[in-house]
Amino acid sequence: MNLVEAIITTVIFCLIFLALAQGIYWVYQSFYFSWYLEEATKNAWEGVKNFSKEIRGAKAGEQGAYPIEKADQFEIIFYSDIDGDGKTERVRYFLDNSKLKKGIIQPQGWPISYPEETEKITLISDYIVNQQNEPIFFYFDKEGSTLPYPAPLSQIRSVKIFLKVDLKPKIPLPVEIETLVKLRNIEIYQ
Repeated sequence: MNLVEAIITTVIFCLIFLALAQGIYWVYQSFYFSWYLEEATKNAWEGVKNFSKEIRGAKAGEQGAYPIEKADQFEIIFYSDIDGDGKTERVRYFLDNSKLKKGIIQPQGWPISYPEETEKITLISDYIVNQQNEPIFFYFDKEGSTLPYPAPLSQIRSVKIFLKVDLKPKIPLPVEIETLVKLRNIEIYQ
């Protein structure tokens, strides 16, 4: 074997090794992208399920406040006994940049109040890619007509949450999660 053959063999071996390494890297990246997207989607879906359960049971606050305090396109505030302790918490779901968060305030004192400085905020889901003009909350009246923002609280009969989840926007298309929740107890407060 002469020097030219040795160089050609080495170059061919290096090209095969680089192609194999690139393939392994691509498979590794694809696996982790899929795994993280699945986790982000699972977290968002769990958040939507919890939201549905909590808002379905919306009721008057401990101080007598109407069941829904605020109904905007990126934030909703309502009262519900979400932990089953017999006390009605003030619950806030809101979009903070690309994060869906939930704030909970326990009733305190006498007369009963919900001090905002005691709000406990938890992260529900990362990677929410709804655009600035793309709401995550929609509100409907008893005929099923869409209500304007901010929604007139006394007219809300159902709420839809719509989330787009994606790690790298537009690569691939985002996963869309939505559900429509009919409020159970809202009629009795009219």
